[in-house]
Amino acid sequence: MDWGVGGELLGEGLPPFRKIEITSGDLDQASAPQHRADLVVSLLQGGRPVLALIVEVQLSRRATKRWSWPVYVAGVRERLRCPALLLVVTPDRAVAKWARREIALGPFGDRIQPLVLGPAEIPAVADLREAARRPELALLSLVAHTGDAQRATGRAGFVAAEAARSEKKKKLYYDFVRLVLGRAAGPILEELMQDQKYLSAFARKYVAEGEAKGKAKGRAEGEAKGKAKGKAEGKAEGLCRGLLFLVAARKIKLTSVQRARVRACREPKELERWITRAAKAESAGEIFES
Repeated sequence: MDWGVGGELLGEGLPPFRKIEITSGDLDQASAPQHRADLVVSLLQGGRPVLALIVEVQLSRRATKRWSWPVYVAGVRERLRCPALLLVVTPDRAVAKWARREIALGPFGDRIQPLVLGPAEIPAVADLREAARRPELALLSLVAHTGDAQRATGRAGFVAAEAARSEKKKKLYYDFVRLVLGRAAGPILEELMQDQKYLSAFARKYVAEGEAKGKAKGRAEGEAKGKAKGKAEGKAEGLCRGLLFLVAARKIKLTSVQRARVRACREPKELERWITRAAKAESAGEIFES
């Protein structure tokens, strides 16, 4: 089976396999009961794992990870009885440089070398034809590249969503792009909708359906929950604004993904937890990482 974009970006030889499976990230061995990887992907051949890929999304530098990552590799390797690799994904160049350093296990040369996917490894896909041809790479690019490149990669992200083969994937990809871009999604989507060459009537229909469903759901929920819902939403909105104000006051920079996550959150307890962390955090990653 062709590993596709992942194999190309990693630049590593992979063993032959017929199936990819998402595996539990819990490391429930007695030696490491508190550790959990973000994601473990198993490559299977003949029903047996031939390689385990431990994926860690890292938004900031955390010294404790240099100690826990080797535990992840050893634990997954023991549980699945196959070779294991650590892959760190980050949109931050400084974090990518930090994560790429070897981890020494002992005084006799035993080391773990993390693989890293960062902005340098993930090309900024801005060409719309390329986005339509390789949608998964375009969506990955959207996460890895922010700031000045956001508008170009945002356009490519919507084209990638349109290029998905099934309507289920189209909807999933559209939701993903809109979540990443936040408020910037609206103007970019409106601009692209005027270009019949790249976006079909599906996009207009899907967005219109989403807006209609949102309004209908809002009316139904308003009738059912009334003032209680309004009060809860008001509290969440207030906490959201408070968190963004606190982050700005402490000069902590948020990525577009993190800012969209804050604005989309409607759980007061979660927002309160982030505010507590933001009061002491030195970086955005310390606010959101579990």
